Amino acid sequence: MIISAIPRLRAAHLVPYLERTQGSPLELEAALSKFRLPLMFSVEREACLPLLPASGFLSFLQDRGGSGAPINCPVDDSLLSAESRRAVRSASTLRAAITAFADEAAGECNVLRVWTAEETGKARLIGDLQVPIEEAGLHILQIHFLKLLCVIVGRFAHCGWTPATMGLQHFPSQRFTTSLNAQFPNTRVLFGQSQCWISVPDGLLGSKRPANAGCPPAEMTKPLDYGCSASPEGFVTSLKRILRTYLADGYPNIEVIADVCRVSVRTLQRQLAEASTTYSKLVENARLEVAQELLRGSPAKIIDVAYALGYDDPSHFSRAFRRLAGTTPRAYRKTGSLSTAYGPSPPHHMSHGSQ
Repeated sequence: MIISAIPRLRAAHLVPYLERTQGSPLELEAALSKFRLPLMFSVEREACLPLLPASGFLSFLQDRGGSGAPINCPVDDSLLSAESRRAVRSASTLRAAITAFADEAAGECNVLRVWTAEETGKARLIGDLQVPIEEAGLHILQIHFLKLLCVIVGRFAHCGWTPATMGLQHFPSQRFTTSLNAQFPNTRVLFGQSQCWISVPDGLLGSKRPANAGCPPAEMTKPLDYGCSASPEGFVTSLKRILRTYLADGYPNIEVIADVCRVSVRTLQRQLAEASTTYSKLVENARLEVAQELLRGSPAKIIDVAYALGYDDPSHFSRAFRRLAGTTPRAYRKTGSLSTAYGPSPPHHMSHGSQ
């Protein structure tokens, strides 16, 4: 049996909550470790995080309460990928902006679906996570994406726009509801809905973008591509994208990765076998991809590339790269080409190095 893609989230969407976390760095590190999230994602906004551990971390932060609780955290469209942000901000009408966001939504979270349901005189903008939402952290993420929809609408309405009505699937706690009402005091919130949505006046969908709402400036540097695109993906592709995020913490233990993906080790191995690969080959493939991107697209020193891939000893990385790629990291940086074709069954494995 083929399992569908592993639910994942761009790290950028978790960063605001991380930045507002109250407590010492050691407490934060312990919390991330508890939910088996990589420590580096706070500075790698394009990294792909497994959705359910990320939502568990948000639930943990929410339980701690206070002004730093996730439900109180403001969001804006700077959290979107450069492609999503540019497409949304350059749209001439609200309807076009929502369509642009819908087209790119899977790149932000691969189980997020966005669409518009129009009726006479009114419309609903639906931002729904296509996963069971029993976990409290997923409730926070549902609201997170509804807030982003509000930000997009606000670019065509007015600053501080809020919907007249909001629909949520879950029935939250009283404290959760109180915090939500404080953020949306003029919004009627309906619980137990089949989808999550916000209402907008039907006439607003065709409204033009204000002249002063320009496109974002071009990025000065190109971030590392973790593959969080909106393109379709299956189990193996989504697993490799998640693996890339964990490389800097050392060789990703298969038990840990199976746990964060919410599958057993046996199931993970069986799915990879059905795709004619193995876990070690997939890690190897991910390591080589990241190494190529860092060597080709950044000024990072070879030693820093080695550490970014989880190697304790840069010489281990250099030897592994040469065995696998047929050339040294330094030579690859100069030529941008491998000496051997890298396929699904490379001639040698990149050693675990830091395992």
